[in-house]
Amino acid sequence: MVSTLAYLVYNLCGGDIPLSKTHPFVRDRTRAIRQDFTLQNYRRAETVECHEIIARFHILSLHKLAKDTPDHFVAQQEIEQLQKTLTTLMELYEDARLDGYDYDNEAEFRSYQIIAHIRDPDLQRQAQRWPSHIFSSVPVQMALKFFALIQANNRKQTNLGTKNTESCFNNFGTFFRLVKSKRVPYLMACLLETHFSEVRKYALKAMRGVYRRDSKQILLKFIQETLAYEGEASLIADCDNYGLSYAMTDPDPGQEPESYLVIHKGKGPWTGNASS
Repeated sequence: MVSTLAYLVYNLCGGDIPLSKTHPFVRDRTRAIRQDFTLQNYRRAETVECHEIIARFHILSLHKLAKDTPDHFVAQQEIEQLQKTLTTLMELYEDARLDGYDYDNEAEFRSYQIIAHIRDPDLQRQAQRWPSHIFSSVPVQMALKFFALIQANNRKQTNLGTKNTESCFNNFGTFFRLVKSKRVPYLMACLLETHFSEVRKYALKAMRGVYRRDSKQILLKFIQETLAYEGEASLIADCDNYGLSYAMTDPDPGQEPESYLVIHKGKGPWTGNASS
């Protein structure tokens, strides 16, 4: 099965045919490979290697195909397959440790487990029970940093409806600055991208709560840069989606007008879908 997976990844995904065309077939085959390992109860090094490759495939697919939105691609389904793959990997790592063996890539995939379940409030506690060399590793500590930044918003998280501390816009700026830094590995950044929509939503909500209604200081180009939007059009689309208004400044002679956010106090129509 290792050679089969290698062919799928390096010849189909890495060939001349676009990933959007080969993805459905490769996704189905990788799921079949995982099922075969489960049915055979085969849990040796080849199983770990294949699951690590499959997890990377799902993460890369989320990044490459989410913007193209081909008809067959549903991001949430891809995330579910990734989570299942990572869950199996975590079990394989634990079984290997009971046998006195550690896998070299465990810290990398533990960090993906944190980011893939970044809204699970129990995950941080679980991570503290991991072996010290895994918990203190660079990838896991980086993932926990993002975990802490995303928790610092005003989204309801408990069955009782209690809220976290009100959002601080600086937390969101720190989040995106860190994502763009060279300290963050490529695949980790790809997986973090699945949370961008939600993080941006609560950043915009935080801005509405802290800026004065008559302020013209919140230029869209500032928001675009801070929240890592690829262009002003996508930012404006979010503003429209969340019921936020924007207008043009009255520039001095010789200067170009600029777009700025118009603040309206109150609850606001935060009905937009911020899911990944």
